[in-house]
Amino acid sequence: MIIWGTRGLTRKGKVGRFYCPHCDGERDYRTVKVQRFFTLYFIPLIPMDVVYEGVRCETCASEFKLAVLGYDPRAERAAIQQEVNRGLVEILLTFSALSGRSDPAHFEAIRGHLDAIGCQDFSADQIAALAGRGRMDMAHTAERIGPRMTATGHEALVKGALLTAAPDGPPDAEIEQRLADLARALGMSEIHLRGVIASHAPAIA
Repeated sequence: MIIWGTRGLTRKGKVGRFYCPHCDGERDYRTVKVQRFFTLYFIPLIPMDVVYEGVRCETCASEFKLAVLGYDPRAERAAIQQEVNRGLVEILLTFSALSGRSDPAHFEAIRGHLDAIGCQDFSADQIAALAGRGRMDMAHTAERIGPRMTATGHEALVKGALLTAAPDGPPDAEIEQRLADLARALGMSEIHLRGVIASHAPAIA
């Protein structure tokens, strides 16, 4: 009697370094592949289809799809931060248009406001160059980047917007309305906004 059938065999593959989502850090890995073989008298003879292929962390033994090898959280965080920083510039330039100013000292002041928020990617000259381009929708931009900022960041952004739009005196009704739109998009209450404005009133009086 001839005994034949199929069985799956696990085969180890290449090794390297990757970012393990379970360990939350760089670890050694080994690829693993489960392949079905045709067997004769329980002896695997002919390789058939690949049933499974993945990556195993050599530290925690967790297994992931091969796509995990392309995951780089540092690049992802950098891309997110770049998006946030560009949004911050767009928002402050929206308020800059309300100030009526376009002198070098004004853009240097905006650079300082961005620095206070934690954005150091843009020089005053780059900000001035961006000022000549079309504006994004300020509220939409704030809604998009707001969840990626802290409450302190929200306050610093509102303060920067206030001092950008009204660098030489108290804000007028239009600026206050735009500040209210910004605060609402960031999820700040009206009382919170009023507190931020009041706390910085001496700086613009």
